[in-house]
Amino acid sequence: MLFDPTRYNQKQLAVPQLSAVKIRNQQREKESSEEYMSILKYLAESLKADNLKPEQFFMQADKQMTRVLRVDQLKDHVKASLLNKFDGLNFMKLAVALNINNTGIIYQNEFVQLMQRAAQSGADTSQFHRIVSAISGSPAKVKKQ
Repeated sequence: MLFDPTRYNQKQLAVPQLSAVKIRNQQREKESSEEYMSILKYLAESLKADNLKPEQFFMQADKQMTRVLRVDQLKDHVKASLLNKFDGLNFMKLAVALNINNTGIIYQNEFVQLMQRAAQSGADTSQFHRIVSAISGSPAKVKKQ
């Protein structure tokens, strides 16, 4: 026997609604991804301010010239080389944002593409400028978008 839609009322055929928990989790994921994009955009802005291309920055961190780094190696390179721009910021969030494929490694081309996407995004980086300026004691230099 074939499916007979006349045997079911509208309630039985209705698409199930998302639960409040699922909606809240989706909202948190969206907020997290926006926060990660913001920190990546701040990194891209910091590189540009130091006249560094993403490729150059990656190669500085890649001592073995393999074009592959562990995310924590790249994070440590950010700490060491952009210290004045990343004082007081959450490096764990930076590591999560850089770990785009959840493997713990990042290829040079992935990093470059990620920095390009972040630089072109409309993500707000003013919070990072305020944190760094508060720690350093200098006024915040926030770019107008």
